[in-house]
Amino acid sequence: MLGPLLELEVNENTNTVYVLSEYGLYSLNEETNRLSNINVSEPLSNIEVNENTDIVYLTSENSDSMFAIHGPVHKVAVGITF
Repeated sequence: MLGPLLELEVNENTNTVYVLSEYGLYSLNEETNRLSNINVSEPLSNIEVNENTDIVYLTSENSDSMFAIHGPVHKVAVGITF
């Protein structure tokens, strides 16, 4: 269950939709209709995707942190606290 939708971003190069909801971050492959959960340890907001690198950038609601997620492997590549 995705819960209420907060934001979404589309990477047209990879046919992937990144969905940010109250319950977390998900990716939807438009070709296969496969929905995957991307685990991040904090509630997130403000999603952006770089279509050339398939890196998803998010900010945390609870801290002054930003996360960069490697889209194809669904793993946090880096977390930065300001």
